[in-house]
Amino acid sequence: GAPGLNERKSSSLLHHAVRDHHTQLHIYEKVTIAAEILEDPGIIPRQIDESLDLCQRYKRPIYFELPRDVVELPKGCQEKR
Repeated sequence: GAPGLNERKSSSLLHHAVRDHHTQLHIYEKVTIAAEILEDPGIIPRQIDESLDLCQRYKRPIYFELPRDVVELPKGCQEKR
């Protein structure tokens, strides 16, 4: 898992952070058919399904980033940022 949502708020000095917490996503968007940060449990299933569909259809890689504290959020609950 990637740094947690709460960690991203409290500190910019984390591993996995080059410039900001979206730098990796921006890099992977350039080399994959789909790149998603899975941070809202209410829409994660749709993000995964759509990305896997694109992966299968175009035979290109996908990238998922999962902040490690998202697994503790109840389904349908979006962390306030």
